[in-house]
Amino acid sequence: MRLFFDEHNHPVSKERAEKMTPAERGRCQWRRCYKVVFLLHCDHAGERFVVAGLKVLRGNQKVLRGNQKVLRGNQKVLRGNQKVLRGNQAEGPALWELVDTFVETAGPGVVKTLMVDRGFIEGPQIGRLKTDYGVDTELTLSLEGKARRRALAQARRLRQEAPPS
Repeated sequence: MRLFFDEHNHPVSKERAEKMTPAERGRCQWRRCYKVVFLLHCDHAGERFVVAGLKVLRGNQKVLRGNQKVLRGNQKVLRGNQKVLRGNQAEGPALWELVDTFVETAGPGVVKTLMVDRGFIEGPQIGRLKTDYGVDTELTLSLEGKARRRALAQARRLRQEAPPS
């Protein structure tokens, strides 16, 4: 996917681009953009996190046999659990695969609560995580930075409930 960015690195809508002068449009540039799905582990204090997994979602994908993917253009080969998905593909399937891989690697009981926003509301998958792995899923229906603040608040509550070490 490509987006049009202004000189201050802000995305420009189609309507705004049409209203720009040729000089203003000349200072803008097209850039490739990617969607990324992260699986983060937050500490109890909500001060730090570790990236437990990630998937980049992008178009122009050509699939080979096995786990290999080749991207058109730069012919970059990805192996193992790294995966590039179509840019128009939903993020949900990427997240569920990340969670499955993490739980199978780290073992049951490591992930206790998974916090997701509204883009990941998939009842069958949420139910499967609970029945197969015992993972509770919290849905946050707030926008943008509110999801992050909610996750940090939950981490602080967990820290208060945790026995002293």
